[in-house]
Amino acid sequence: MRIAKRALGKIVAIYITVMLILVLTAGVTANHLLKERAKDLAAYGIGMKNPVLYEQIKREAAEEGVEPWEYIYEHLLLEKYGLSKNPFIMGIQLLLNKGEPLKTQIDKRKERELSLSRATLVTLTVMLSSVALIVAFGVIFGMKLANHPRLLEIIEGITRLFNGLPSWWIGVLLIVIFAVKLNVLPTGGLFTPKPLYGVAYVVDLVKHLILPIMTLFLVFIWEFMSIVARETQKEMYQPYIQTERAKGIPEKLIYRKHILRNIGIVLSSFTAQKFMEMFTDYLVIDYLFGLMGLGLVLKNSFVREIIPNVGVQITFNFYLFFATTLIIATISFGVSLFLEFLKGVIDPRVS
Repeated sequence: MRIAKRALGKIVAIYITVMLILVLTAGVTANHLLKERAKDLAAYGIGMKNPVLYEQIKREAAEEGVEPWEYIYEHLLLEKYGLSKNPFIMGIQLLLNKGEPLKTQIDKRKERELSLSRATLVTLTVMLSSVALIVAFGVIFGMKLANHPRLLEIIEGITRLFNGLPSWWIGVLLIVIFAVKLNVLPTGGLFTPKPLYGVAYVVDLVKHLILPIMTLFLVFIWEFMSIVARETQKEMYQPYIQTERAKGIPEKLIYRKHILRNIGIVLSSFTAQKFMEMFTDYLVIDYLFGLMGLGLVLKNSFVREIIPNVGVQITFNFYLFFATTLIIATISFGVSLFLEFLKGVIDPRVS
């Protein structure tokens, strides 16, 4: 096996660039929010609650030739949280979890739901299971469709239909059919409220994951089958295939050994492209089914609170937002890297 070093180098370069942009954006955002907090403390917090302390801050700020809020920003906030003034270094510190005091306060009831490690595990389980089913069924039925042009045209029509439907609409439809009407599957969540152990625990988990995985499967399987069928049709009438048939090689062996191998390069690239599209749909599906994955974490990056006599206040939890974005980028990087290695296994000529 040879490795496509140029392709892998591009993927690594893209990932590093994305990571650097995320780190810098996180640092710039945190820096801006800290400055806004310093201004609020100077105007309403310390200035109103502790005038004596505020007068002392004003004197020391005048000695340094800065505004009171700048003094609060540098000496009270940055020093208190142990953060660098440099936005890039601050971004690294935040993503390494050193910005704990800067996070939006989360009550204990939601703490378990917003565990990044747990959310990542749930996301990987649903995403990889969906991709595995889509690839397996897409290859098996796509190759069969190559010999049925009329049926393939129908499948391509269904593909256009599902491409135009929102994934959440399909999810809601499945909930109505299987959870409400037939009452054979749960409406959402990961587990039933009662504690289960052993095999019963696994069965319960699988039952809760069926509808989310089925939703992603129905959204993307049709296009995958169409691509497999069209690529198979291109290979079916190549001279080397005709030669293999003339030798008396069984049709199943020809499909598995030659056609599948040759269309594998296109399929791996197509899978990598669709994986990111599926991730976008998953974030919506995650929240719809209450899976407590990265979709819920991303949603809770924007906390909406109704405060009496004030109104609706929306707080941006930039730590959760940027950490989740970095995890999504890392997962996508890992999948792309794996598919590039897979190309080298399928056909060393890609190197």
